[in-house]
Amino acid sequence: MLKFTIYSSSYFLKNFNIFLIILFLSPVNLEAENWFRSSGNYEAHLYSLETQINEANIKDLEKAFSFNTGHVIEALGIQSAPIFTGDKLIINAIENISALDPRSGDLIWQYDIGSINDMNNPWVYFTVNRGILFNENSSKLYRATNFGVLELDVNSGKLLNIFKDVDSSLAPIIFQNNLYVASVDQGVIAFDLTTKEKVWHTSFLKGGFPGRVWSGFSFDPESKILFAITGSSGGVKGIGRQDPNMQTSLIALDADTGEILWSFQHIDHDVWDLDLLGNPIIVDLTIENETIRSVIALSKTGDILLLDVETGKPVHDKSYKLVSVPESDIPGEKLAKYQKKFFKPQPFWKTEVDLVNDFSHLDAENKEYVENKIRHAKSGFFIPPSINYDTVLYGIHGGAEWFGGAIDFTSENPSLVVPYNRDPWIIRAYHTDKISILIDRFVKRYQKYFKQSNSDKIKAAWVPWDHAEIETMELSEKIYSYVPFTPKDKSYKSYCASCHGLSRRGFFEYEGEGDLLYPPLVGSTLGKKKDFVMNFNKVKSLHESVNIPYKITKQKHAEIFEYFDKYDKFLQKNYLLSSRGFWQVLLDKDRNPATKPPWGGLSKIDLVTGKIIWDIPFGKRRDDKNNIIADGDRVFGGIMNTASGLTFATGNPDGYIYAFNADGKKIWEDLLPFAGSAPPISYSFQGCQYVVFTSTGGRYYDFKQNGDLISTYKLESCN
Repeated sequence: MLKFTIYSSSYFLKNFNIFLIILFLSPVNLEAENWFRSSGNYEAHLYSLETQINEANIKDLEKAFSFNTGHVIEALGIQSAPIFTGDKLIINAIENISALDPRSGDLIWQYDIGSINDMNNPWVYFTVNRGILFNENSSKLYRATNFGVLELDVNSGKLLNIFKDVDSSLAPIIFQNNLYVASVDQGVIAFDLTTKEKVWHTSFLKGGFPGRVWSGFSFDPESKILFAITGSSGGVKGIGRQDPNMQTSLIALDADTGEILWSFQHIDHDVWDLDLLGNPIIVDLTIENETIRSVIALSKTGDILLLDVETGKPVHDKSYKLVSVPESDIPGEKLAKYQKKFFKPQPFWKTEVDLVNDFSHLDAENKEYVENKIRHAKSGFFIPPSINYDTVLYGIHGGAEWFGGAIDFTSENPSLVVPYNRDPWIIRAYHTDKISILIDRFVKRYQKYFKQSNSDKIKAAWVPWDHAEIETMELSEKIYSYVPFTPKDKSYKSYCASCHGLSRRGFFEYEGEGDLLYPPLVGSTLGKKKDFVMNFNKVKSLHESVNIPYKITKQKHAEIFEYFDKYDKFLQKNYLLSSRGFWQVLLDKDRNPATKPPWGGLSKIDLVTGKIIWDIPFGKRRDDKNNIIADGDRVFGGIMNTASGLTFATGNPDGYIYAFNADGKKIWEDLLPFAGSAPPISYSFQGCQYVVFTSTGGRYYDFKQNGDLISTYKLESCN
């Protein structure tokens, strides 16, 4: 279906040549002009056909109107781009959906998701949602939640129906009379729009764990193929996950039957949390005089999967090769012997950290601080997590992130623009005591029967992959103290247990908080780290480097760790040791990413040649006094391209928004009070082009205040 916007005659004449190019030469689906889905269109182009705002006049861009959604959630911004229905701007916030007048920003209606009478899950408010859909044929909106998909009337905001019992965070898809929903853990489900009944359900459960669809879902109307990308589940521990499975994969499904047509796995047995992510992008490419319908999937590793829509085979010859990788030394962990190393298209980033040169910018004090943190570290091509060493890498937050990339059709060949992160992380695997785990489970199960105040609670660890807090109360430690062989030393209880726990479980901060770490001590005397923990001078020096006095004497230190050695061997002999893992941001003493900047970038890749056209730092890192300390900062917002050759970008912690020209040169910027949190969009209404930014803040340690602002821009001369 083609859609056209009515412009004034003078505007049309002025831009006549551009209109001819768009109408007759552009391969993009013109339905994207109305931005009916948060990804722009079903093919996820994030590309606007609007050309009124261009490089020559962007200096005249001004704020048209602002809107506040009415809800601010601490450390959780809106991750869904708005949509435009032709006469309404739809804002898809976490707790509500708002319809605005696209010219004035006046509120037409607002629907409160919490008003659903039969809502069984109060956490619906805090479910991250990354998209909303408008169906023009029925004038209805569709918005996924963790308890079902809402169907609303676009004119009144009235709730019409709930497609229940499906947990999703992504915008659904409509084709013919079916509604397609990508569930987080259930695979893809098709509903009949008339009967509201399920038509088919395709699960991605294989190998004991599901392929989790949390970031990307697209559709190709030409081939009638649905595309979903999956991440890994189980965190950095893969024991129990059988191979083959459907994790970290791009999966193609027949829209009529739900049959899986093909699946391409990026990483085999992923224990690094290096998901594929972003909506798959569908685009036609002409290579050696042959037009190939192609689908793109992006990765945290910086790889670009460019595959044939019909076959799932790489579009380019010799796109990747298999490279042998190290085995895991964690008992029971069986990793793949080979992983794919991609060459074409050229990766926009990598995961390997140079443990010498990537830290050479630090001054002596800061370098010593970081070297203490990575004292047991290795880095390289798919170095696995280990009990005996830590793994340092780029990629836990990208490479690419959930907002993906955008197509540029103004280049000679279709190109891809990708914002990416390049901040360092450290993965730590460690032993756990099965006795303490059983006690924790007992306390959590019967917690309501114990009288405990908040002051009784001790520090808690996080399980990063599902962001769920495991809270261990004082009672667990008290019960643990009665178990034979547990630490009874008074010095340890007085000076060490407050950080490491009586059960030696340790403590670490989740990435939303920072990098604080009190290492787990369970099993510390069994592996290659034994020489370090038994060395009094090294342990004392480590404590002092982070300003923690080490009040244990040298003799007492030896006694404590000799006792730990005895207890660890007891646990090992009686099969009472298990293992877990977690990841943390790797920061320097100033709480900046520890490796050299830039810590974020913007890259443009020619999809036909497979080569990077340009690569630039994206954003600026600023200190508390707003002084610029680095070019290129982390990004969690996204981008949009326009037919006038512009790239609008947002998402750095400092709140700046940008426009770049086709050559990657920054040509415009403005400052919003909160960080961008979703890709920008553009629409045209009554002769004016508008650009919309979602400015609501972020959820990680370096993002400051959160808000609820939607900020819209237009040219000063356009009224």
